[in-house]
Amino acid sequence: MVTKNDINEVIAEALDVLKRGGLILYPTDTVWGIGCDATNETAVQRVFALKRRAEAKSLVLLACDLDMVARYIRKIPSIAVDLVSVNDAPMTIVYPGAVVQRVAGEGTAPEGAPEGRASSPSTSSFGLAPSVVAADGSVGIRIPRAGSTGVDSKGDDWDERPVSAGAVFCNRLIYRLRRPLVSTSANISGEPAPASFPEISPEIRAGVDYIVPASVSGLALPGLSRSGSPSPASRAATSATSARQRPAAPAPSSRQAPSAAPASAASLATVRFDDSASGRPSQILKLGLDGEVEIIRP
Repeated sequence: MVTKNDINEVIAEALDVLKRGGLILYPTDTVWGIGCDATNETAVQRVFALKRRAEAKSLVLLACDLDMVARYIRKIPSIAVDLVSVNDAPMTIVYPGAVVQRVAGEGTAPEGAPEGRASSPSTSSFGLAPSVVAADGSVGIRIPRAGSTGVDSKGDDWDERPVSAGAVFCNRLIYRLRRPLVSTSANISGEPAPASFPEISPEIRAGVDYIVPASVSGLALPGLSRSGSPSPASRAATSATSARQRPAAPAPSSRQAPSAAPASAASLATVRFDDSASGRPSQILKLGLDGEVEIIRP
């Protein structure tokens, strides 16, 4: 069990395990998950074995942005762009036409793969592991959102809801991995999904190669708008703090330049992933190429 909790070390070690085909236990924006490189079929098979899950059930993947999604989907339905841009809660989108690896020869799936997965016309030497894709060629992918957004009086986008530390962690890790990450709940198939780290069974913990600590230090959580200005809440908090701390009649010699200490302190604070996770599965929407939307899970 790794005891180092610095976020940069944690990400580096998790990344090393993933690149070597290993499994990790990690926090997400919803519940704790079992993850692996979604393009590594051998690693994906280990996930199925650990969860005792039937291969006929495909797995949800995480991506850091739509650009990454586009590399593994033949054509992204236009409605998906709108859904991702306005989404303010964890949402998994099931896309049609996944790009799947050709593992055992053109037009064939690897030995032991579920029947039907070899029929996708999007099979290629580049793509997702066949076992993460459903029999109809679709795949569920979620982009973790750190928080919902709004628009302030200056027209800046800003984070409106509490930031999800798990989402921030996932996005940093996936960006470094440069490929989607498998994300399936950290439980044996058929058992309740753990809502927090202490609820994860010893069997699951023993079955992975790396466990992300339940709390880390140095994870800077966003409190700025996308343009770089503080969110309304941040500006209000800063103004209130300044008003309370401002001397009634400061002498010229006592005036100091604005300090970056508060931001540094925040970035070095210990963050518990369970404090900002939803503890619930995401909603799931299945899209068709012609704009059809099917609600799988509200």
